[in-house]
Amino acid sequence: MHTSRIIIVSRTKMGQNVCVGAYDVDRHRNIRLLDRNGYGQPSTFPLNIGDVVTAQYRDRANIEAPHTEDVLLQGYSSCANDQEVGKVFSENAPVVEGPLTNCFDGKLFQPGHGAMAIRNNDLPSHSVCFWRADKQLALNRYGKYDYRCGFRNVQIQYVGFPDAVQTIPAGTVLRLSLSRRWNVEGQEKLCWLQLSGWY
Repeated sequence: MHTSRIIIVSRTKMGQNVCVGAYDVDRHRNIRLLDRNGYGQPSTFPLNIGDVVTAQYRDRANIEAPHTEDVLLQGYSSCANDQEVGKVFSENAPVVEGPLTNCFDGKLFQPGHGAMAIRNNDLPSHSVCFWRADKQLALNRYGKYDYRCGFRNVQIQYVGFPDAVQTIPAGTVLRLSLSRRWNVEGQEKLCWLQLSGWY
């Protein structure tokens, strides 16, 4: 059992539930707050982005890469020094610099036109990261964000709860995540790149 100060950094859609991402400032690690049974939190889960609490959690047994951040939330309580926690987070959270392809241990690839994913036989050590966008991202008519990667255009699905904005300026810190494995049009099941939010 771990007891740590955490800051909520994302709330994303996961079926009828929500996937709640956090950063453990005491252990300097990204975590994903599943319920005691290993499922997403209910839509009524009261913690929102920016909230700071002291949380008790257990590491999930039988972790399946790349989703190594999964933990089972046992409980939480208020944390009086939330400003200090926010400062620790902003100063210590690892942020990937440079092009999008630097993220996830450099293992992203584009199966076809559009989205990027991770190969099942070449998995990174994690499924979430913070990235400082080296270029502007623009919302397209399909509700995805376009990012120019060399001669290619990459489309990134936005899965966060705050409303999408038309453009995300270069230099903005984004939280990227990898979906659970699923397939498109009968193709191989892959973990797809998603945008969880920005700061």
